[in-house]
Parts: sequence; structure tokens; C-alpha cells
Amino acid sequence: MSNLGWIDGWLRDGQSKGVAVWAWTDGHWRESWWPADRLFFGRMLEPSLAPFRRLSTRNVGFTCRDLSRASRLLEARDLLRHLVPRAGDGRHAIVELQSEPEPVYVPMALLIRELWSWSANSSDYLFLPGGLDLLVTQAEPQAGEIECFASSALVPYVPTDTALRRAVWLSTCTDARDSWNSVLTNEMKGRIDMALPRASLSGHAWGVSVANGILACELTGVRLDFDLPSQVKWIRCGSRRLLCPPPPQHRTGMLRF
Repeated sequence: MSNLGWIDGWLRDGQSKGVAVWAWTDGHWRESWWPADRLFFGRMLEPSLAPFRRLSTRNVGFTCRDLSRASRLLEARDLLRHLVPRAGDGRHAIVELQSEPEPVYVPMALLIRELWSWSANSSDYLFLPGGLDLLVTQAEPQAGEIECFASSALVPYVPTDTALRRAVWLSTCTDARDSWNSVLTNEMKGRIDMALPRASLSGHAWGVSVANGILACELTGVRLDFDLPSQVKWIRCGSRRLLCPPPPQHRTGMLRF
């Protein structure tokens, strides 16, 4: 079982990059350095820890029609002070998403996972300067059509529609590219944050009850929708030339991207 109470932000220990965390150890909150890949798996906090056992946990649905307009908490410490008193120095952004009957507060690390860390390869390039330009680009429009180019590091040999559409999104949409690049920009400042792109996001959040809402520990059943330019027709991956897939139709019990 994890002893994680909160991830505060990025932290460098010599040449090694990691995250600063508050962990429950020997009956006390202690600040620690954990490896960077901890950001991409597991819960944001562990409700079974002794300090959290008095809190109720819930699974609630949420919907955000435009992530780019989602509100950030100005002071995360106000939300966290009753959980991990010394945490929440502002380096890990928290976004408020609407649900009924109360809002869901989502740590930015969870949104980074959902948007840009959908595969091991994408995570590797996310923190590489200029990494996005190594993965995707687009040619000048010809005869009213746009052809995109994607690296095989991003699009597997047997690609899913999800992988192809995300490659086109990153190739053609400035707000998506800005969002991707902002993850590294913020990491260089020690912050876990990013610019949010124009996209809709819905799913379920499981988390702990806090003042006026739910603090998400993990997200499930996430559905991400975004618009692509209608002129995009082709995606070239090495010697392969593939059709850009249309937006999928949502079906109950299935994920939609």
C-alpha cells in the first residue's frame, strides 16, 4: 500500500529529476523525494492512511465541456490544510470540474496523464525539449487537403483510432501543442501544471470528501473529445499512409476519444 499523502511539485536531487511528496511515515508526515515516474501511475493520495480514515470516499461523475475554461484553485493550501497540513505550496495545480451535487477538484497530474501520457513513448517525449517536433508535423495543404506526419514512436505499427486522432490533434491544433509544451515549461519551474486545451472531458472521479467537494485520487472511464480540422485526410507514419479516422460514436460502456 502506498503511503502517499500529496505530490507537491517537481524536485531535482543532483542530476536526478523526481517529485517532492508528503508521505505518512512512522506516524508523521515527512517530505520525501520520489522518482519522477511516480507521477504517471497510482493514486494522488491514499485514503486508507491513518490521517484520512475519518474522511468518506465517493465515486462521482463529472463533465467539463471545455477544459480551456476550467477554473484553477488560487490557493491549493486551503483545500489541503486539513489533509496534509504542510502541503499545498502552489506548485501542483488543482482544477475544479463540475459534477452534481458538488464540484470535483482534480490534481493536474491526473489530467496530464489523461491528455498526454497515454503511452510509454509519449511520456518519454513529453519532458524532452523539442520532443513534440520529433513526433509530429504537417505538410503544406495541397488541393484543399492536409497530410500529417507522425513518428512510429507515437503511432504503433497497428495503430488505434485514438492514437491516430491524437497525433493529428498535436500536429494541427495550436492549443493542443501549447498544452503539451507547457508541461515541460512548468516542470522547469518546479510546477506540475499545464495550459488546458479546447476539449471536453467526462468520466468518474474517486476521491475523498473535502470542504465543498471531492478531491480526486484517481479518474476512471474518461472520455476525451476534441475537434480536428476537416481538411486533414491523411497521416503518414514512415512508409505507411493512413486515413485520418472520423470522430467515434459514443456507446455505453466504451471510452471515446
